[in-house]
Amino acid sequence: MDFSERFSGKAQDYIRYRPKYPAAIRDLLILETGLLPTDCVADIGSGTGISSEIFTENGNTVYAVEPNDDMRNAAEMLFRDEPKFISIKGSAEHTTLADKSIDLVFAGTAFHWFDIPETRKEFNRILKNDGHIVISWNHRDLESPLQKKLEEIFGRHLEKIKKAENQKEGKSIKEFFGDQEFKHTILKNTQQFTFPELMGRMRSSSYFPPKQDALYNILETEITEVFRTFEHNGKINFNYKTHIYWV
Repeated sequence: MDFSERFSGKAQDYIRYRPKYPAAIRDLLILETGLLPTDCVADIGSGTGISSEIFTENGNTVYAVEPNDDMRNAAEMLFRDEPKFISIKGSAEHTTLADKSIDLVFAGTAFHWFDIPETRKEFNRILKNDGHIVISWNHRDLESPLQKKLEEIFGRHLEKIKKAENQKEGKSIKEFFGDQEFKHTILKNTQQFTFPELMGRMRSSSYFPPKQDALYNILETEITEVFRTFEHNGKINFNYKTHIYWV
């Protein structure tokens, strides 16, 4: 299956339950890349527009490039009153954007789906000579006891998670940037969930089965026990580490 199709049917859960980026990320980009409100940003693998919001709120023109129709259509509805949000059916390898037209290329929790050599060529083609590339993920914080328990469940039942996580490792970043010296920092990020919200967050993941799959009920039962262990006043903290790499 085309990687982009793994998110078909997941757009509403993605909108409701995926984390936004820490507010500090915008200040970081302004400081480190000199991001200006007049800059043009390409948000690659933009999904439902969670990462695009970083830039529309800064006043940037955002070219949101997304191959999945469900995700892209959801973003278009959310940003329908934002004239600087420009939705594009495209991919990291074929953005359709003009040569040397972009000040900053951003990939938020999407880089692990990209073909690295083809993406590098495409980013270099669309980026202005003094432009910047930023790659970021909201990683689940596997130092969190709750996340460790969830990881054990996923490891037993979800083979696809291993493939989905492979390119989130630093070695893939090094392969992408090659001889370029890049910077890296980590920001903390947290969501709070009731149990139904936690299951919504689970369903938003590419590797999580749909409700009609028999495995869904097995996973829900085991996740229920994890929730009961860690909940306080009916909610759990779902912790992330937001990794940001840039040149």
